[in-house]
Amino acid sequence: MSIEILANEVKLFNINLADEQLYKTYLAVLSQDELARADRFVFPHLKKQFVVARGALRDTLAQILACTPHEINFSIATHGKPFLAGSHLQFNLSHSHEKALIAVTLNNAVGVDVEKIKVHFELGVAQKYFSAEEYAGLLAVSDKQDQVNMFYQIWSRKEALIKCSGLGVHHKLAGFSVPTASEISQASIKLDNEEYFLSSVQVTDGYAAAVVTRYAADIHYVF
Repeated sequence: MSIEILANEVKLFNINLADEQLYKTYLAVLSQDELARADRFVFPHLKKQFVVARGALRDTLAQILACTPHEINFSIATHGKPFLAGSHLQFNLSHSHEKALIAVTLNNAVGVDVEKIKVHFELGVAQKYFSAEEYAGLLAVSDKQDQVNMFYQIWSRKEALIKCSGLGVHHKLAGFSVPTASEISQASIKLDNEEYFLSSVQVTDGYAAAVVTRYAADIHYVF
């Protein structure tokens, strides 16, 4: 099966990391380095999640480029973001708990993040990593579950923006703000005087997710 990526679009792929058949299939497509990384996981479920996520990334890119998963050769940018040298494809992978998201574009930097919404969060984490505006907005929410949801929404949006920019986790997360509304579509945001476009993503109940692109683009779901 081939997959076509059009200009001005983001294709977003939703992967079930708990799929046993995918795990068995993707063990055969990983590189020796990736297999070695997988074997370093102490807990079997974390190894499975890594294998399925990396295998799905290779499989997805291979279908787009009309090659085999083994022919995908990743290069690593300065701050650790993988890319395909000599290709117009841009991509990003995020996984949390049993879900992974893969975002793919043409000539458009992209970042994606998905977060499993837990039953609580540490207020100190928000105080340290959120901007003053984001933190004040979080404190203003009276309903506990709504506050938890907002925390993970903000976190996923900040992570997606940092990943899109390629600046890496060294960038001060509290130094910029993202929109905090429950649903966002193509919101223009600034980071280091550069414009990016943010959209919230509906994955499934219990998860928060976001996609950020350098240029405005339509999101097409491949779930």
